[in-house]
Amino acid sequence: MAVKSKRGKSYDLDIKIEQYGDKVPNIKYMTEKVWAGKEIRIEFDYPLDETYPMTFSRKGGWTLGQVIQKVIDGYAMIYKNDTRYGIWGHAIGDLVLEGLSVSYPKMGRGPVVQLSVGS
Repeated sequence: MAVKSKRGKSYDLDIKIEQYGDKVPNIKYMTEKVWAGKEIRIEFDYPLDETYPMTFSRKGGWTLGQVIQKVIDGYAMIYKNDTRYGIWGHAIGDLVLEGLSVSYPKMGRGPVVQLSVGS
């Protein structure tokens, strides 16, 4: 379910990160446009020792499905370089993307995507 607020949107999800790899699951809101601009920043923080923001770019804007694919890709990269990111307590197969929120900062900057990841 998508919930709108004054400065962003939140989505309730239930996606097992490792299970989908390079194919995002078919969820109701996957084609919803979340940003028309080129860049987004995703903040990865669980189960890491600190928050690691990653910026992604693409032409043509971003749908929810494209954002989720970058979340999956980001975690795949993090787990390939696990000593760099200080992963603690969970293998990638344990991770579930429970939700995400997209906040839209002031003009001139792309949105920030904050993740709700559990295990």
